[in-house]
Amino acid sequence: MRRSKLDTAATRARIVESASRAFRANGIAATGLAEVMTAANLTNGGFYRHFASKEALVTEACVTALDSVIHRLSAVATEHGLPGLAAYYLSIGHRDDTANGCPLAALGAELPRTQGPTRAAAAAGLRALTAIIAATPGASEQSALAAASLLIGAVTMARAVDEPALSDAILAAALAGFGRL
Repeated sequence: MRRSKLDTAATRARIVESASRAFRANGIAATGLAEVMTAANLTNGGFYRHFASKEALVTEACVTALDSVIHRLSAVATEHGLPGLAAYYLSIGHRDDTANGCPLAALGAELPRTQGPTRAAAAAGLRALTAIIAATPGASEQSALAAASLLIGAVTMARAVDEPALSDAILAAALAGFGRL
């Protein structure tokens, strides 16, 4: 029985969402298509009905993750300003929730090994993040790039270390440093 276009689109969205979480939680290279399809509650055979390759899925999953995170960060910045955005991004909750957190922090080391469309999506996400920061009175494009680098780098490093106290200290130091930018 043929599926409707609406069902096909919903299935594709489910695959992308599952991949988005799995890639951020486990990394791109460490996440197999079988794992993504199982998480989406689908069989492996259906993958190529929706995507030409894993790289195509990686690109779409990155775009979806970035859109979600940028939307969330924009809402936080609108309601709480840049101090609220920094506090949210540099929080223990964000650090610990890799599957739903910022893909720039979760996948930063792997993104250079992806192909053009995925890297273009990452660049667009970074531009969107810096635009949120640069919209603050007195901010410049250069200070927004520095602030975004501080946020992404701090969460990446806080996730990388295996000492909870050091991880917490990295986040606290970055938050204090953000206030001086």
